[in-house]
Amino acid sequence: MPFTLFGNGQKKPAQILEEGWLLYAKPTTLEPVGTLFRIDDAGRRFIVDQLKVQAQEGAEAAAKVQLQVRANIGFFARFLGLDSYGGKMNAQDAEQLEFEIVEPVRQVVTDAEMDRAMAPVIASLKYRADNRYFVVRDTRSALAMTYRLTQTQIGEIGGEASLAVALGAGFKLGACTGGAYEINQTFPERMRVMFLAEEIAPVSAGLAGHAPELGRLPVRQPLVWVER
Repeated sequence: MPFTLFGNGQKKPAQILEEGWLLYAKPTTLEPVGTLFRIDDAGRRFIVDQLKVQAQEGAEAAAKVQLQVRANIGFFARFLGLDSYGGKMNAQDAEQLEFEIVEPVRQVVTDAEMDRAMAPVIASLKYRADNRYFVVRDTRSALAMTYRLTQTQIGEIGGEASLAVALGAGFKLGACTGGAYEINQTFPERMRVMFLAEEIAPVSAGLAGHAPELGRLPVRQPLVWVER
């Protein structure tokens, strides 16, 4: 996945996404709408199931969509492929990250379809109280992305020298203007880059001897996990 880094000119304001939109751990062709996963008490993520849902998919109107999302900078470093990042990855330390999705395609599912698909899964789910469960409701895929980072954020993920080593020969540094850099990443094929999640959690306490009733709740803060 070739990278280039160059100075940032004047850009239109990016759309700020609501809470619940998350970056994948890395760009992927896997984990479509309906993917059910859990994060255990050690922060490890496990795929639980893949729901059989009738999703709708289509290209977004613009060839490039500019977005902002809250994410932990260390999690973003891993998304870029900087596996050597040694800082903390805490959801409470999230900050605003700006990027542009090139040739975006969105995959969505209706509430009615998700309710139908989730009903048998929730009924049979072996819910672990010390785990958190999530389902992918919406995804965006891209052919390429442009990330816009401040000088402070560049420093947080290791600085220009570390980026050059981690991102390889395609990495180029040009003049910086406006206190921000751009990093371009081109994918070898269309890949999913972000998703909208809902949490599967108790919505009412269980009666004696019975499991709690589960439902889908909005995600209120960024998530951080490690792949097992």
